[in-house]
Amino acid sequence: EHTGVMVALFVPANVAQQLVSVAGVAEEPSMLHITLAYLGDNTDVQLAGRKADLLATLMAWATQRGRPLAGTLGGVGRFLTAESDGTNAVYAVPDVPGLIELRQSLVERLVSAGFQYAQNHGFTPHITLAYVPEKRATPNIRLDALPITFDRVTLAWGDERVSCSLEGA
Repeated sequence: EHTGVMVALFVPANVAQQLVSVAGVAEEPSMLHITLAYLGDNTDVQLAGRKADLLATLMAWATQRGRPLAGTLGGVGRFLTAESDGTNAVYAVPDVPGLIELRQSLVERLVSAGFQYAQNHGFTPHITLAYVPEKRATPNIRLDALPITFDRVTLAWGDERVSCSLEGA
């Protein structure tokens, strides 16, 4: 059971299936996402009893966005995981114009509503495909430009997900 809380762009099912077939993804297709803001554990004091407030904040923000984001996935990267558990994350690289600005406006809205998000590292947009042992070679994944459109933003509260349209009111 997951207890983390995040706002994310989940990969549409058709694109997730293509990633699985092309890249041999180890992650479940329904779990593929770009984390925009990680807010902590749903038992944290700052979140306790505030799920409805967080969802209302997210919905108001998403409604004001007024447009989906479109771009491509292309190329593969690798970095150490935040947990330093001896594994590296292998990820697909998104090239989505407006993604950085979308994320910045989201975290500003969250902060103004009294929510805090993890700031222990910078924002590197990525879609984790697999975790590999630190000493193992990067899997040979060829990922040519794959079109992707994000028209929804999702609040993942533990195992529960609630999505909001990015297409405006």
